[in-house]
Amino acid sequence: MQVIIMTSIQNLRNQIDQLDHQLLVLLAQRQQIVEKIGQLKPINSQAAVTAPDRVKQVLLNRQQEAEKLGLSPDVALAIWQTMIEAFTALELKINSNHDLNRK
Repeated sequence: MQVIIMTSIQNLRNQIDQLDHQLLVLLAQRQQIVEKIGQLKPINSQAAVTAPDRVKQVLLNRQQEAEKLGLSPDVALAIWQTMIEAFTALELKINSNHDLNRK
């Protein structure tokens, strides 16, 4: 019985690993877009980069979408807040140097 449970757990963990890989691929694509946006916004414009109204709307939309999909809105909110914070920091860095990065 214990062996069957451990095998089932391992199978489920393998599925999680596959999903994590898919998430990483999507996050890499998201980062590429964030980098382009950071280059298009006015130089050294923290207000343009942080866009608090946009962030509020995104968080609300993702919570609503999550609920429709059967995902806890609280989990979605925590993930998106963290993701937005990390990508905003990256975009601020890119934006402060975007005159050097423009092609």
